[in-house]
Amino acid sequence: LVCRDCMVITHENHKRSYLHQMSDKEKEVFRGEVDGINDAMGMLEEAIGKTKQMREQVQVHEKEAANRIDKMSKDLKQAVEDRRRVLRLRCEEIAQGKDSALSDQLNELQGLRDKIAFAKMHVVDAIDNHTPEELLSVKKAMKVQVNRIMEIYRRLPLQLKENEVINTSFDLDPLVEEIAKLGYFPSVSDVSNSSVATPQTVIGIGKELKMAVVLRDEKNQPIEGEALFQYKVVKKGADINEFIPPKVSVTQSEKNDGTAIFGFIPEEPGEYEVTIMIRNEVLGRPYQIMARQSRDYSNLPQPT
Repeated sequence: LVCRDCMVITHENHKRSYLHQMSDKEKEVFRGEVDGINDAMGMLEEAIGKTKQMREQVQVHEKEAANRIDKMSKDLKQAVEDRRRVLRLRCEEIAQGKDSALSDQLNELQGLRDKIAFAKMHVVDAIDNHTPEELLSVKKAMKVQVNRIMEIYRRLPLQLKENEVINTSFDLDPLVEEIAKLGYFPSVSDVSNSSVATPQTVIGIGKELKMAVVLRDEKNQPIEGEALFQYKVVKKGADINEFIPPKVSVTQSEKNDGTAIFGFIPEEPGEYEVTIMIRNEVLGRPYQIMARQSRDYSNLPQPT
């Protein structure tokens, strides 16, 4: 670079650099930038490779889990079918036993009916055809026989009641509830059971806003290990080319129980929207945070 005066007069110890010297110097700076870009590209390529590998692993694990679920369901279906056959056989055995008992009882009742009919026939015949002496004799004999038949009959209702119906107990509600609880995905975050502590709505620039993220699985059990989630912080109305992104941090719980503290520090004033997500599904809701310039009370006049 050459100053204006040196264009027309001789240089007089002015600080100056020739254009080719500045060009060579900038080339060295650019070479350093290229090296940094190459390093960044290398890290990005490595991250892309790992992401693709993780996607492939997810697809493989999905197939394995789906096969296990199908096999478990098939085994459960077979177990229900086996139980159905056992219950049907048991039902048939009970029915056959009761039918046999009732058949014997029916024969006995019919025999008693025949005996009582025979006794009635003798009583009618004695009334119409016998002498008084014979009538008294027949009456005594018939009375003994009728009493014996009625005594036998009085024992039968107990047996009738016992063999009246085939009772069954097959309450499906508890079984359905247990089936609904059968199998789940432990240590996989469930949106309905996980939560985010509602943060404050106003924060000063340069101050850290902290939000507790608690991840639980579908049985409301703590996630083992780190709390893994996605987050998005945007400033409303900001130009993406001029927006200064806030500093973001995720601090894991020392207990490794699926709990973490998400924090961000806004660098400029404005309204921010913070969203916590699990597998792209919003956890809770997007939170609106207003960042304002912090007041400086150090220059306030001191009371006299």
